[in-house]
Amino acid sequence: MAKNHKASKSLEAASAPKPNTHDAEGNVALYVHLPYCVKKCRYCDFNSYAYTNQNIDSYLAAVLQEARLRATGLKPHTLFIGGGTPTLVEANKLKGFLDELNQITGFAETVVEATIEANPESFDDATAHAVFTSGINRLSLGFQSLRNDVLLAYDRVHDVDQSFGAFQSARNAGFENINIDLIYSFPGQLLGEWLADLECIHALSPEHLSCYELSYEPGTSLTRLRDVGRHRPNTNKFAKEIFEHTRSANRDAGYRPYEVSAFSKTGRECKHNLAYWNSSPYIGLGAGAASWLNPNRIMNIASPEKYIGAIAAQQNFHQEQAFCSPSTILFDALMMGLRLENKGIAIDRVAALSGLDAKQHYSEKWGELLSDGLICFYNKGGRDFVRATKKGYLHLDTVLTELLPEDDGLAV
Repeated sequence: MAKNHKASKSLEAASAPKPNTHDAEGNVALYVHLPYCVKKCRYCDFNSYAYTNQNIDSYLAAVLQEARLRATGLKPHTLFIGGGTPTLVEANKLKGFLDELNQITGFAETVVEATIEANPESFDDATAHAVFTSGINRLSLGFQSLRNDVLLAYDRVHDVDQSFGAFQSARNAGFENINIDLIYSFPGQLLGEWLADLECIHALSPEHLSCYELSYEPGTSLTRLRDVGRHRPNTNKFAKEIFEHTRSANRDAGYRPYEVSAFSKTGRECKHNLAYWNSSPYIGLGAGAASWLNPNRIMNIASPEKYIGAIAAQQNFHQEQAFCSPSTILFDALMMGLRLENKGIAIDRVAALSGLDAKQHYSEKWGELLSDGLICFYNKGGRDFVRATKKGYLHLDTVLTELLPEDDGLAV
């Protein structure tokens, strides 16, 4: 199990700089979590909480203090402000926060991509201008659906008109790199309706699309409804059909699928997410934020109130710190890398991360996966890669289950 560090440890000691923060190319990704939302969506299992004006100031101050301790002069390669709904913060206050974060980390000088998540109900012209002029150059908009009845049923607090308005506000402010989040495979959804909605999205011409199949996560109200028979998921057959049609429709519209749920125009892949999928180092700031500094995996306290209190008291704000074993690092690298369609991950990259020879470590299991047509190897530029086949991509959970390490992967 991961080790829980008690709050008696000083904040400064708990947050001492770790070696090898950046990768071989000098890059590190920075994530900042702003966990507040108007309300929790039925399907959401993210670390999010109801927004109140009373707690946002102290929370933003705590995040900036953590940044001073862990990310001063970091100069990240990518930045992602996620949530929650970061744009619930009033425009001038959000701009002030971003400007101070930049003073601490220097992100505006070094990032190739700086993203902020937004929901349509909280993204207007003023907010668009505030974040764009603070060095944010990519927007991720949570449309989720183009059907007002669906939005209402799943406790979204915006409507379709607000989605289109938010997109236009972003373009007016100068954003030239916009992602739209969509969810599909709602019970009762017709394939033709979904494909028609995709056509409307394609007509907007965002640079990136994220299309997620509706999922039933533990602890969500949606899962509770399913468990008592009040919500019936689609059949696996329909889920597979709509998945394949989604990929085909996006590809035909010029959006190349490069990950299970990610589609982009040429050169517009999400660089921050690619850092995750390539197991590059990242630092997470805020309540519940995770960091990966090989071989250390760190998780901050999830509760915003407890996180704020720990920062204010100069106590340890890490909920867990795991020192991952080589076999766990190997599995995690493959789990992330195999998500990348038609690419996978380089064998020497996996070895550099874990210190293990993947082919030797998985010799028997990989033989079975090869025989079943679920993975394949290829050489590019003198480097050997492993990737999921088309069949394997449809059964990625099966592939990963076969590769799970036998130990718990943690040393404390």
